[in-house]
Amino acid sequence: MNNTSFKGFLLLFLTALCLGSCTNSYKVIETSSENNTVISELSTTDSLYVIAKPYKMELEASMSEVLNVASVNLEREVPEGLLNNFVADLTLSTARSRSAEFVDVCLLNNGGLRVPIMKGEVTRGMIFELMPFENELLVLDLAGEEMIDLINYVVLRSTNENAKTGVALSGMRVTISNGKASHVMIGTSTFDPEKTYRVVTSDYLAGGGDDMTFFAGAVDSEKLDVKLRDAILDYISGLAEKNIKIDAELDGRVYIAE
Repeated sequence: MNNTSFKGFLLLFLTALCLGSCTNSYKVIETSSENNTVISELSTTDSLYVIAKPYKMELEASMSEVLNVASVNLEREVPEGLLNNFVADLTLSTARSRSAEFVDVCLLNNGGLRVPIMKGEVTRGMIFELMPFENELLVLDLAGEEMIDLINYVVLRSTNENAKTGVALSGMRVTISNGKASHVMIGTSTFDPEKTYRVVTSDYLAGGGDDMTFFAGAVDSEKLDVKLRDAILDYISGLAEKNIKIDAELDGRVYIAE
């Protein structure tokens, strides 16, 4: 089922559910001394349920579809985690395949990754739980000053013990010493504050969400016309077509030196 038809079914079902929950149920009961038969009218809620039921069944079937299998538990962590790395890497890969120019870095927030991906079968519904938002992907061009602010943000969020406030990072490696970035690599090169770098993120974060105010200084932007959730769905489905399971590793992309 394509995304358009799926959204249509989902919208219809949720609309019916909402209307049903806000509508009173009326029953007309008529009796007499002659013990006449009780007559009940079908409630509006029941009528809506009958209409929505086939769409609900199709929605449930779609959400139950197994897309791939995870070989390990993927959870968000700080300074890096298997889930953070997996989503950031696939997002950067998606951006590079859709953008006309090379994309250097992906930066997302752990808070947007709502649930882990646990070892075993992974269904479409599980990805909707992981990413329930309608966030679109954007590529922003950041000059040196904004990139320095981005790096400092990564340091701040990666040294916080709360995994929810961490970041999902790809294309960049940061070594942190005494609470500061002591070495930064972008791709295979040392960070150059004189260069402009292209960073993929969500439209929510690009608008300053989760205190990512440095994106406001972007010198240019590009819409990729794809939702982050759809990028995840397409990526893990693509892996399955190649008989590759969902997997990730910790590679020291954010390293806190002792």
